[in-house]
Amino acid sequence: MEQIIEGFKRVFKTENALSRHLTHAGIGAIVSLPALFLDKQQFEAAFTAHNYISIIPQVLIWGVLALIYICYVMGYMLKFAHNCFDPENKNLMPKFDSEPFAIFLKALPLKIFWAGYFLLHIALVVAILQPHWILIIIVYLFMLYGFGPIALNYIAFAKDYNTKGLFDIVLPYKYFKLAGNEYWLMVMKFIPFNMAASVLSSFILVIMSIFVAISGKKEDIMALAKLVTYLYTVVNTYCILVISMVWHYRAVVLYKEEIEPGPHNKEMEEHYGTDF
Repeated sequence: MEQIIEGFKRVFKTENALSRHLTHAGIGAIVSLPALFLDKQQFEAAFTAHNYISIIPQVLIWGVLALIYICYVMGYMLKFAHNCFDPENKNLMPKFDSEPFAIFLKALPLKIFWAGYFLLHIALVVAILQPHWILIIIVYLFMLYGFGPIALNYIAFAKDYNTKGLFDIVLPYKYFKLAGNEYWLMVMKFIPFNMAASVLSSFILVIMSIFVAISGKKEDIMALAKLVTYLYTVVNTYCILVISMVWHYRAVVLYKEEIEPGPHNKEMEEHYGTDF
């Protein structure tokens, strides 16, 4: 838990912290803008009349903005993790430029490979055990538990943006053997922080909803309801982003302690060499 608290301190004490946090919040606000303009009644009418073409423009705008934002954030988090490997680096939060897109594209084959690898196992389990869905769910949960530490593979990539050795299909076993329990303990320690972020966002939603309810006119209520939803989305997005940065900070610490080759970990060094 101390390392998680230290992660929050490092995130908020980074160089130009205020401007970079405000920029993150601002980007989230821009991406969330469609929430102000999406017409719920139009969507309901389109689905009722099966007239899906009429809502395609709104869906496309929302989808494109969300996709661009997700790709950028994924690359940004990898760059953030890269900075965390340097213990002397006081400026963990990267500046805002186009590099995260390039980092994301470089990591994309790795993400596709491991997502496909996991889905292939799921498909095999479903094919073998169908229609015993309870058994399938149990096996899936065990697989998720075993595959979870593969997330540290992206931390390994972030160290020097090198995919060498990271497509080895036995890596899930090696990661679990070396850091399985520590990884899931780390995940559980983040649950209270995720709950706190959810409570904060919900508190804002409740307070704003009270003002909406007492505003009077129906037209005002509809407009304010959209604004409340928008503000909730912005705050929630920012909170998730901060927690994600701290998670990457803690994951780098875990990787360096349990996975990284060195005198403390002969197995990984002998298998992959010191360049892993």
